[in-house]
Amino acid sequence: MKRIQCEDGTFVLDGNQVRYELPLSKVRIHSYEEYSEAVPDVDCAVPFTFESDMQEEVFRIFFEIDPGYMPLEKFRLSHNVAEVVTQLIFLGQYFERQQEVYTFYQPINIVIGPLNEVKVLFRGVHGLFPERKPDSIVESIKQLIFYLLTEDTSYGEIKRLGKEIGTKIHPAYSHIGKKILKASTWLELENIDYTNRLVIDDQVKPKKKWSLTLTKPRQALPPVSNQNGNSARKKKIVIQPKWIAITLGVLALLTPFLLPEQKVNHADPVPNQQQQTALLQNGIRFAATGKYQAAEKIFKQLNFSSLPSEDKKVVLYTYVRTEQIQKALDLDPTYAESIVQYLEERDQLNELLSVKSSSIIIQFEQAAYNREYKKVLELYRQVPINVRRGKVIIRAYVSEGSLQEAMEFAKGTNQEKIINYAKLKTGLNQ
Repeated sequence: MKRIQCEDGTFVLDGNQVRYELPLSKVRIHSYEEYSEAVPDVDCAVPFTFESDMQEEVFRIFFEIDPGYMPLEKFRLSHNVAEVVTQLIFLGQYFERQQEVYTFYQPINIVIGPLNEVKVLFRGVHGLFPERKPDSIVESIKQLIFYLLTEDTSYGEIKRLGKEIGTKIHPAYSHIGKKILKASTWLELENIDYTNRLVIDDQVKPKKKWSLTLTKPRQALPPVSNQNGNSARKKKIVIQPKWIAITLGVLALLTPFLLPEQKVNHADPVPNQQQQTALLQNGIRFAATGKYQAAEKIFKQLNFSSLPSEDKKVVLYTYVRTEQIQKALDLDPTYAESIVQYLEERDQLNELLSVKSSSIIIQFEQAAYNREYKKVLELYRQVPINVRRGKVIIRAYVSEGSLQEAMEFAKGTNQEKIINYAKLKTGLNQ
């Protein structure tokens, strides 16, 4: 068992289990709904369960980490650094927009998946967990990037060194480190080419100290009795994958990035298909490193309809990242769900209000955002139901005075969080 102090609590690495413990006196959570309502379902955080141990006076959060996820430490000086950095920047931007929810920007709190996706373990809620002095999230993400670009410098030392961290950066990344030190905005961080490193000899790479070797989710624990003898159930907050399908096409095509950049000489009699292949590979290379503006300029030269399905996803995702949602929908109306997932992750569903589309999914989201509840009830049977949409539909039924119908809908989803929300909103405990 390994215990690592982090802020007001402690991470405990116990075999296949990872948990975060806080003194019960510092937590103000009185019910499952209070916590689950405050913590939105996002794909950049792992699922968890929690318990209040009245006997030991400890609040425990158990993290259900999928097999294949590794601690951030495993990716120091790895060939995947560029992809991980891109995801870290996205993570920071997401939490900067949150008003109630926060996280810890420390290596122990971050895990990386098989497709280089970044997820946090702990997420706190202001008012429910110990209050924290606000940090500059841009600076916190920069410190994590520096952590990836150094060999054995501890995260604590990186924070203490400040601008002197440049002396600790691995020589292969020293030129990148100088640019990171100067960066003070998200845009400046995004514009750095993290793939432009020198070759690192595998024999001098640092040895990793520990890893997560989870093979299956944690088994449910028996109820913990409180002082009154009642069972305190552990409630599971499950975060379903939402936008990973969007980036899957990009990440699945990383092989072409290892090839030399191919240039197209339009003066030569090159066959059209050969031109398109070369342009596509260059565009994908830009997209994979976060240079979406450059990728978009290339992709607009392609014949979209002739592209394979997976390549189309890369192009569509690039248009979304360059704020061309309407164009992405015009090219492929079936991409609507992926667009919604992307905007939901960024709390930007309001951007759908300016979109014109025959997609039922888009029309439902527009009605939901505008609280046009009659239209919501007309369309919801034609869209996939997740927790957020389920809550919108419950509110629509309640606004129409159809409390029993709200409960029947909730039960039909077989989703505990929707059912609990319906009980809360209707006052029916069926």
